[in-house]
Amino acid sequence: MLGPVRLVVLDSIRPGRERGELDADRLAWLDAELQEEPDVPTLLALHHPPVEIGLEALDCIGIPAEGRAGLADVVRRHPQVRRIVAGHAHRVIVSELEGRAVLVAPSTFAQARLSFSSDTIEFTSEPTGFAVHILCDGEIVSHVQGVAPPS
Repeated sequence: MLGPVRLVVLDSIRPGRERGELDADRLAWLDAELQEEPDVPTLLALHHPPVEIGLEALDCIGIPAEGRAGLADVVRRHPQVRRIVAGHAHRVIVSELEGRAVLVAPSTFAQARLSFSSDTIEFTSEPTGFAVHILCDGEIVSHVQGVAPPS
């Protein structure tokens, strides 16, 4: 618990691989974990975005469709999940999964160029950043804070 918010971190890492994974064991763990506190607003965090983001170079190293669908099934059963946050894509991305906002935070290292036609990841000089999440009137609000490069 982080004050009035519960943080649940789901492992989407496949050791030695860029691509993520949400297998049956991980999803069963998440389902059981979420059943423990059904009335507490919950922030679900994982490394890989749990949605397709529309950038080929990043989607091919994301979570496969069956893992995303499995996560959607779990989230559907747990309305206390108010926000899903991820990283890995090195870009700010906003989407949704089962009616829950998904925020992919920027990288604190380097940002990936926005390119809908490239199948390779290119980095850009966009500012680095991070996300901060707070509870306001029972809802999780997310702020993305850019970080100015050192001068």
